[in-house]
Amino acid sequence: MRWLLLGIPALLVLGGYLYTLSFGYLHLSLRDVAHLDGGRVAGASLQLLDARGEVIATGRTDLLYGAVQLDEPDFGDCAAGLFTERERWYACRHQRGRWHDDLAGRVAALSLSAGECRLRNVPLLLSANREAALTWWVPLPRIGGTPLTYYSASVSVDLRECRFLPPVGERA
Repeated sequence: MRWLLLGIPALLVLGGYLYTLSFGYLHLSLRDVAHLDGGRVAGASLQLLDARGEVIATGRTDLLYGAVQLDEPDFGDCAAGLFTERERWYACRHQRGRWHDDLAGRVAALSLSAGECRLRNVPLLLSANREAALTWWVPLPRIGGTPLTYYSASVSVDLRECRFLPPVGERA
């Protein structure tokens, strides 16, 4: 009985961790330090590059908030309003989670076009967070959820000078 009480939580945590190894969510944040309006980089197009400099994904920033939206090649946008069937929406999100995880393992740099400014091969350093693997099964609104690996990177640019600003602590 004691093994059962210890084994079930261990299996839940292990299952969540194994899930995080193959599903992810990639969040990119672009910030223009030359603007005082929050630094949004609105209406830009971008390309994600692998270590050889080949394009592995494309994307854009929206005009209102400057949020980065990646163009998934096979299945497009997974916005809930685009699907009439919940199963198709879940399938799309499942496929996108696998694609983001694969993409995060290969991306090394990005190229950005915003207005007249063109920046090429801006290095990307992704951070990975797998904390959801431990709490995905907890039935509370702010804890738990799908056990994804959350990948994130933040890029600061000066679009007036058309230059990339390395993260604090790194040299240009």
